Amino acid sequence: MKVRELIGTSAVAVALVMGTANVATANDFGAQFNCGNYPVGKQTARDEALARSTTWLQARVPYSQSACHGNQFGSYRTDCSGYLSMIWGLGHSYTTSTLHQVSHTINRADLQPGDALNWPGQHTALFIGWADAARTIPRVREQAGPNGSPTVERNWSAATAAKYTPIRYNNIVSYNVHGDIGTKWRAMGAENSIVGAPINNEQAGAPGGRWQGFQRGNIYWTPALNAHPVYGDILTKFMNTGDEHRWGYPVNDESAGAHGGRWQKFQVAHFYWTSATNAFPVYGEILTNFMNNGDEHRWGYPLMEEAAGANGGRYQKFQNGIWYWSARTSAYPVHGDILTKFMGTGDEHTHGYPKEAEKDWAGEAGGRMQTFENSTFYWTAAKGAWSVQNG
Repeated sequence: MKVRELIGTSAVAVALVMGTANVATANDFGAQFNCGNYPVGKQTARDEALARSTTWLQARVPYSQSACHGNQFGSYRTDCSGYLSMIWGLGHSYTTSTLHQVSHTINRADLQPGDALNWPGQHTALFIGWADAARTIPRVREQAGPNGSPTVERNWSAATAAKYTPIRYNNIVSYNVHGDIGTKWRAMGAENSIVGAPINNEQAGAPGGRWQGFQRGNIYWTPALNAHPVYGDILTKFMNTGDEHRWGYPVNDESAGAHGGRWQKFQVAHFYWTSATNAFPVYGEILTNFMNNGDEHRWGYPLMEEAAGANGGRYQKFQNGIWYWSARTSAYPVHGDILTKFMGTGDEHTHGYPKEAEKDWAGEAGGRMQTFENSTFYWTAAKGAWSVQNG
């Protein structure tokens, strides 16, 4: 096979692994040695491409246009374009003259690690970065020849680089999306989904889980719950109040609630949202009793996070009432005229916490009553609400 040598001697090319050299180029006569064949159109992340390239670099794969090298990433021809085909995860070993079928030309200023420099019919190399501030000397990994020469990482001279066209694999992505998170993301529409394109790789979350960030949301996963997206105002509130470390992982996707609102269930809480109220979590006994007594269909959406009340209790305001809790009494709502009178006469600081939900009062037809720790409130249409101190 005809192999162009480096300017100088071929020994210089091998020796200058860490220096700047003009590069040897090989006429691309090895198309008949495609080696393995694999599914086409594989999406490859940039960090994955760099990791793939390292395997041949560490193995010091000898250059040849008529040999194959196999590892965990498949079997590819051991010349320049076979190496790049392995790096990009292509369906077979392409040549420098056919790489245009799976790539497109980019501006030199747009080169990123994982892109390539190609001279059709001559040579190609993986771009891994710039060696100078002026961005004229590229750092590359390549199978450059002559026969037997190992895979090498080195700098190219600016003069050599100028002969090559910058290209980008059509299916290269900045970040990899895989596993159950990837399955969920693609089922949602991938880059066109509500969460958009990935902005990082999958990360370890709170013990036992994983998550990945996207342009407009995160997708969270555990083995027990599978993968679910969290986005919008619910995500903002979730992230700002302790994320999965406090609230656990999402149990379902965000869903439609009553009256145009939205809600999402997490292991420890539900998050509720409307355009008028924003997003707030509801949890603990307040959530349990809220869910068992009409949820947002009856009480509306939360207007605030749960807050500390008098004497160790807690409360949370909703559109149609306030829910109160203490360890002594459990959680109950207060609403309507009884709530107005309760708030206007000292609230839980005076009357204590509700011991039951509002109910019918037998003392007058149509009347209502509610018992608190220190008082009992009564209501009739004629008299409105009033309280009587207990005992």
